[in-house]
Amino acid sequence: MLHDLGIGVLGSVIGTVVWIGISKIYLYIKFYKNSEYSGVWIDTIPPVTPGGEEKHDEIVVKHNKKDNTISGTIKRTAPHGEETERTWEMNGAINNGYFIASFWHDGPQKSNGCVYAKLTSDNRYEGYYLEEHNGTIDKTPITLTKKRNA
Repeated sequence: MLHDLGIGVLGSVIGTVVWIGISKIYLYIKFYKNSEYSGVWIDTIPPVTPGGEEKHDEIVVKHNKKDNTISGTIKRTAPHGEETERTWEMNGAINNGYFIASFWHDGPQKSNGCVYAKLTSDNRYEGYYLEEHNGTIDKTPITLTKKRNA
């Protein structure tokens, strides 16, 4: 009798663990996996000074379809050199044709700001990123384009 009870409890625990695992996978697929916004995006930032270099970042976006929020990481890909070591965290929303996000550097340098861009064509947003430098908030043009799957 005690043996049967032990098997029943063990079976219940195993069933609960399996159910939790399956429900987490289901929720991931339902809210993140099939979103047109989830994936890799590339941004283009034109030079801010004459003779400067254009900057590019790779943004890995995770879109929650349930509440229209986005989160992700940003990695500088150009210009090459010291700048390609930079990374940021990002949170925001995609709402009514707008990409709105805040970002912050996850390293020692101070580099925080926000992006406000409007949908201009399929998976392409154009707008500005705002960042403070020496007490002034700079408004720099930015273009975000979803990277096509190879």
